[in-house]
Amino acid sequence: MKAIGYSSQDIEDLHGSGILAMDMGALPLEDRLELLGSDPENLLSPHMDLNHFKPIKASGDVVLVDYYTGARLKPMSLCPLAVFGRRGLEPHPGPIWSESEQMQALRSRFNRIPVRVVTSRHQLDQDLELFGKANTARSSIFFRGQTNQYFVNRQPRVKEFLYGSCSAQEPSLPSTAYRRQFNYLAAERHWKAIVADIDYRLSGFADNRWWVEDDIEHVYLTSGEQLARWHRLSTMSISQHYGLPTFGLDVTTSLDTAWWFATHKFHERDDTAWYTCHEWREQPSEKWPVIYVFRSSDWDPIHNLELAAERPRRQSAVLAHGSWGVHGNIVADDLIAVFVLAPSFGVAPAETRDIFPSSDPFYRELLSLKASIGDKHPLYRGAGLKHVFEIVEPPS
Repeated sequence: MKAIGYSSQDIEDLHGSGILAMDMGALPLEDRLELLGSDPENLLSPHMDLNHFKPIKASGDVVLVDYYTGARLKPMSLCPLAVFGRRGLEPHPGPIWSESEQMQALRSRFNRIPVRVVTSRHQLDQDLELFGKANTARSSIFFRGQTNQYFVNRQPRVKEFLYGSCSAQEPSLPSTAYRRQFNYLAAERHWKAIVADIDYRLSGFADNRWWVEDDIEHVYLTSGEQLARWHRLSTMSISQHYGLPTFGLDVTTSLDTAWWFATHKFHERDDTAWYTCHEWREQPSEKWPVIYVFRSSDWDPIHNLELAAERPRRQSAVLAHGSWGVHGNIVADDLIAVFVLAPSFGVAPAETRDIFPSSDPFYRELLSLKASIGDKHPLYRGAGLKHVFEIVEPPS
């Protein structure tokens, strides 16, 4: 950045907002491959302010890369351009509330995401009915509950550069592996062996799908199932759902499950974890729990993988293919609404054992394996088994 003319303050603001500069021509092949699937250079909103557009000439093939959206931009002055547009596109199809009916509006690249406060389950059901009417077989609705909202950390000047306003807020929904900088790819081969071994011991037979190597791209059963895809999906989804940080994000087709996670707080200590009822009556509205609503046709249900794993079934689980490489917040592109739960909404009535059944055969085998190898074994860290917690009742 310095070599092509950015000031020290520009560099500090851009780096502090997740935007780096790369010379594509000078990158090794493996680093260039990481940028595949990102936007072509200068895929800009038609509503950006061209009066502020000042390109910066650079030798080589230098681009700015945003590690949240995956966007690639030719170097340009850090001005209030609104590269992604000032207002953003409304979710479509979907209901559109007037601004007076919204708590606020969030931004995710080119989209405008309505945020609405709901005071009861009945009100939420009525609002979601509008989404259901617009639902199609190729575009399904999913939910995710959180006790709090989180936002992408951008410097004010960069917010103006991207959105034309320093008050713009982007929902932050990166995968756990991205947040913790966990090398899931290195751990995946260990997990593949662990999942296959547990599946064999629980089912009593060796499923021949486990013997297909990941680099075989088009191997099919007579039913047309692609083995390599089943393979990677089974490994990543089970890993994600039982604690390992992966590139996936947990979502659900069950509103009740999302409600439960929105109103129960997670705690951990040593190798155990527990949930307590979340109390937010005395909290300001920006700290109230939320239920995110997504629309996508490219997510995978994981409650029907033919594995002896009860937890995904209880939670009606779906795996969102979350962040990897330079696509840290890519799931936010599928976000179409955020419902903020007012204190009158109340805590979900389900018990922890309903969401995390202790009788889950796969879960018990995982805990047994973790206990038998101990924390000195290479698999404890290498496979990420240290992240597999035993879910217990809250300490008295």
